[in-house]
Amino acid sequence: MTDLYRTQAPRVVRWTDSDGSGDDPGPREALVPMSRDQAAHYVALKWELTAACPQTTVTAVGFKAIPAETVRFALTKAQLGDEAFVQEETTWNGGPTAPSASPDAGERAYTMFVRVGGVLIIYGDFPSKAAAVAAGTKATAHARDVLLKAVGG
Repeated sequence: MTDLYRTQAPRVVRWTDSDGSGDDPGPREALVPMSRDQAAHYVALKWELTAACPQTTVTAVGFKAIPAETVRFALTKAQLGDEAFVQEETTWNGGPTAPSASPDAGERAYTMFVRVGGVLIIYGDFPSKAAAVAAGTKATAHARDVLLKAVGG
């Protein structure tokens, strides 16, 4: 986990407008440029961390205590870019044995992670896996065109 958080790179982040109203920001899109090796290492670390710790309970943010909240993570490979996966986060109030911890309970959010060479495209906070993959496909196609133009391709 420490290695994952040490993987620092400048990010370009924007919130998309989900319904055109401007009141409720939609999914967050981030482009993270780094070396190809760093980007591949980041993706590998995300898989390792999810395998080692697929669920965590949080009872504090920094030094401030909060009511217990549990988050379960699952990753599913996708066929985009050089490497891609959808991260599913299921969150519920209480600890891992709380009544709300049943398999179908909790709030779900889906984030698409795509590596294109040394650029990570992170596009998230979707209500379904299908929506995350569709948005990730569109974002990847756009990012690929922009990257090719930047290098004169």
